[in-house]
Amino acid sequence: MSSQEAIEESLLLDGLSDHYREVVKSYIKFTHHKTDLHLKEVSRGIQDIKDSRLLDNQYSLLEVKNIIDAVETVVKTTIKSETQYASHTSIELLRQVFSEADQAGFKLKVDISSIEDEETLKEMAKIETAMFPKTVPTSGNKLPSLKPAGGDDTLKLKKENDQMRDQLTSLQKAYNEMMKAKTEITDTLNKTTDELTRLKHKVEGTVDPKEEQEKAELKSSIEQLSTQSKAQQDENSNLKASLESLKQSLDKCEAEKKEIEKAVDNLKKDIATAQNELTLKVNQTSQFQNMMNIVKTKNEELKELRDRIKKIDPSFEVKE
Repeated sequence: MSSQEAIEESLLLDGLSDHYREVVKSYIKFTHHKTDLHLKEVSRGIQDIKDSRLLDNQYSLLEVKNIIDAVETVVKTTIKSETQYASHTSIELLRQVFSEADQAGFKLKVDISSIEDEETLKEMAKIETAMFPKTVPTSGNKLPSLKPAGGDDTLKLKKENDQMRDQLTSLQKAYNEMMKAKTEITDTLNKTTDELTRLKHKVEGTVDPKEEQEKAELKSSIEQLSTQSKAQQDENSNLKASLESLKQSLDKCEAEKKEIEKAVDNLKKDIATAQNELTLKVNQTSQFQNMMNIVKTKNEELKELRDRIKKIDPSFEVKE
C-alpha cells in the first residue's frame, strides 16, 4: 500500500471532502518542514558551541558546566521558539476556519479537551509517517547517495562553510592563546610592580604601606591567638580546680562510708550481745524456772497415764 493510499484510508480523515483532505495534508507538510528546520537550528547551535568552546584537551568542572549550560540555553531557546511558532500558526489556522464559518453562517463546535486524545494523536502520527517515510540504509551504515539539482553549488557552499569554520576555530584558538599570554604578562607585571615598590621603599628608608598592613594584620593575629591561649589556660585552670574539688568530695564521701560501715558492724555486735544477755536473763528468772518445772511434771504424769492405759488396753496407741 502506498503512502497516499494509507492517508486516504485513515479514519482521521474519514468524512472530509477531497478539498479539506488536501488542506490537512498541506498543513502536515508545513508543520513537518518547520520541525525539520528547528531541529537543524538545534544542531547548528550545538555545533557552534563545539567549534567555539571545545578547543582544549582538558577542561575544569566549571568550564564543563558552562558548556553544558550553553547547550541547554540553545535547546531551550529553540524548543520555546518552535512551541510558540506551532501554537501561533495553529491559532491563525483556527482563526481562518472560524472566519470562513462566520461568513457562511455556520456555528462550529470544537471540543478543546479532545485535542490531546491519544488515539487521535497516534492516527495523526501514522499519517505523517506515511507522508514522510524514513530512509532505510541499503547496506552497512552508509546512506544512499543523493544528488539533487544544484549539487555542485551545494558542495561548493559546504566547502566554503567548512573553510570559514576552520578559520573561525583557528581565530578562536589564537584568541584563547593571546588571552592566556595576556593574563601571564599581567600577573608578571603586577609581581614586578610590587617588587619595585618594595625595593623603592627599602632604598628610601620608608615603610611600604602594604607591608605595614601585613605586619599589622600579623600582629593582630598573634595578639588574638595569645588572648585565646590565655583564655584556654584560664579555662584549664578552672577545670583542674573543679576536678580537685570533686576528688576531695569523693574522698570525704569514701571516708564517711567507711565510718558508717564500721558503725553498722558495731551496732550488729551490740544487738547480738543484747539478745544473748536477754536470753540468759530470761532463763535465769524464777518464773521461767517454775514454768519449766511444771512442764516437766506434766510430762511425767502424761507418761504415767499412757503406761496405765496401755496395761488396760494393749492396743491403745497415742498419735504424736
